[in-house]
Amino acid sequence: MRHDGCGTEAGSSAAATAATSAFCVALAGNPNTGKTALFNALTGLRHKVANYPGVTVEKRWGAAAIGTARCEVVDLPGIYSLDSSSIDERIARDVLCGRQAGARRPDVAVVLLDPFHLERSLYVALQVMELGLPTVLAVNFMDEVRRKRLRIDLERLGQRLPCPVVPISALTREGIDRLTATIQQAMGVGQRFVASWPWCDPSTRAITSDRQPSLRVVPSEGHDPSSSGFGQVLSPSKEGRGESRDDGGNDACATAQQRYAWIGKQLDGVLVYEPHHSDLRAVFDRILLHPVGGPLIFLSIMVLVFQSIFTWALVPMGWIAGVVDACQALVHRWLGSGLPASFLADGVIAGVGSVVLFLPQIVILFFFIGILEDTGYLARGAFLLDRLMHKVGLNGKAFLPLFSSFACAIPGIMATRTIENRRERLITILVAPFMTCSARLPVYALITAALIPSVTVLGALNLQGLVFVSLYLLGIMAAAVISVVLKKVLRSGEPSHFFLELPPYRMPQWRGLLTTLWTRARFFLQTAGSIILLLSIGVWCITAFPRPASVREAFAQERQQVTEQAGDDAARAEAVAGIERRESAALLEASAAGRLGRWLEPAIRPLGFDWKIGVAIIASFAQREVFVSTLSIINSLGSGSDGATALEDTLRSARHPVTQQPLYPPAVGLSILVFYAFACQCVSTLAVVRRETGSWRWPAVMFAYMTVLAYVSSLIVYQSGRLLGWA
Repeated sequence: MRHDGCGTEAGSSAAATAATSAFCVALAGNPNTGKTALFNALTGLRHKVANYPGVTVEKRWGAAAIGTARCEVVDLPGIYSLDSSSIDERIARDVLCGRQAGARRPDVAVVLLDPFHLERSLYVALQVMELGLPTVLAVNFMDEVRRKRLRIDLERLGQRLPCPVVPISALTREGIDRLTATIQQAMGVGQRFVASWPWCDPSTRAITSDRQPSLRVVPSEGHDPSSSGFGQVLSPSKEGRGESRDDGGNDACATAQQRYAWIGKQLDGVLVYEPHHSDLRAVFDRILLHPVGGPLIFLSIMVLVFQSIFTWALVPMGWIAGVVDACQALVHRWLGSGLPASFLADGVIAGVGSVVLFLPQIVILFFFIGILEDTGYLARGAFLLDRLMHKVGLNGKAFLPLFSSFACAIPGIMATRTIENRRERLITILVAPFMTCSARLPVYALITAALIPSVTVLGALNLQGLVFVSLYLLGIMAAAVISVVLKKVLRSGEPSHFFLELPPYRMPQWRGLLTTLWTRARFFLQTAGSIILLLSIGVWCITAFPRPASVREAFAQERQQVTEQAGDDAARAEAVAGIERRESAALLEASAAGRLGRWLEPAIRPLGFDWKIGVAIIASFAQREVFVSTLSIINSLGSGSDGATALEDTLRSARHPVTQQPLYPPAVGLSILVFYAFACQCVSTLAVVRRETGSWRWPAVMFAYMTVLAYVSSLIVYQSGRLLGWA
């Protein structure tokens, strides 16, 4: 058994794969070392994004031309070690060892080094080399090294380390050609070097001398493919792997100290001049991390980001909605008002439109995330809010996804990828839909205006405005309480520590940022979009079928009678439009969704809902705002501003056929508002959660617990309202 986990079987399997496919190059290193910039420089737009099987860690891989060879480049998660104490470290280690499902073992590992934190970067590089992989070290940010007048003797470092060292700047593409040539050379090496390290022998564990490890050359013929190397690759002996030891934790700690001791000796004389930290950075940090001013500045920036997502997206979203409306009108003009036209217009085109409609918000959100992350400010904002977020089971990085979910939960859920801890990311995903997104606003506006009295309370506050604001606060409080509960329920063996390095201030990497935006947009449309489209078509089907012939024949006769009558053409057209609205309402009532609404009515009656509200709730699974249009159809009203006003009047004046009491009193309005504040009425959100978690399990859990919470809360609100005389 091998402690490193790189068994012969995995290596042999990977070697067999390599014989029939291109080479595989893995990019490894600490966070904030520029791996993504190098990945984009090597692959351009020829890359894909997915999740590793069974986990939420993102997998990025793409095609690159390394000399004359076609290579697969894999971007591993940023890590500080390969000790498997976190999911990211386990993924990186399993990929490098060829044990990760859905990923082949790399032929070459490229480890990026941060020249300003060489000792820490080399620790990961040393562990990668110990796995027996041909390794190339790429020292990034060389442009910043020159700008900050830091002199590093990389030639001396390369002579001391058992693998080549290449200076690069992934942002400016400096040294990329030399790096690819070195990678190509590593892929063609036919021999390996095995080293016996001081800490591998129990009799010489303490590194007390400058003795270098003894190296021996092993011919490539007949050796274990899983241990092949490039230049001088480290292969610790069995004694150093810590097998079957009772003091494994202490042994690992001692080994780490010995590694750092050896790394320190190799760096002796390499850093010729150590620059002082920039006074300007210290000034910025004193301002931005101030206990009082820092949170205020961060909150102001987040308000700007939120307003930008909400307002800047309105124009392109209006364009998209206009294109969708034009396409639907064109379909009806060509195909009339029959079933095929309804399927194309209301099913396919509306489904595609509901996908594309979110794209501006997603692009704007990730644009700001990219800028904040590249400049180094996002890490500082997370640091400021960590204490507050930790009280509800999250860390500071959860703030931006939750905050952006006020515009739309979909980009907010996608933004949770910045959270490394698996449990905290999952909790953030599960509570993000509680934030009051823009899709709830049409429902809130309609119900508040129609069913909540416009009266003054507390001498100066309007009740409608107070209810509107309370809905936002209700969502925030629910997210906080559920986060605390989920923290206790979703127990994990991973430590829930918030380890964060404050990166230096840098200018945004515009090329990499634009590449990331394009990747996110394409990824969303190709993956989540397909699921949203299928589910939207499914919702259309249950609202369109069955279509009883008796209903259609009755309205066809009525339409023919009106058409044959003499009189004003405008009056006839208005009468025909009214007939078509009533026909749509009758067909909807007779459809599967209408029958389901009737079937659900006994269950939702304790909430104050009738079958019409039930049908609107079912239909709004496609999009929450469909609630409004569905009620308009059921009540034989038009759409648009006039239709919305008419719907408010209809809901306000509706009476029970027997008691003549208001059918929708204020208690019903509050019940509807609370239900939509808690219920997960969004197919798009469920589809994105499925995509981000890699399983239907968590969307099912989210839908179930939010629906139960919405039902119970609405029940309490309505029944309490009845006791208070509001019903």
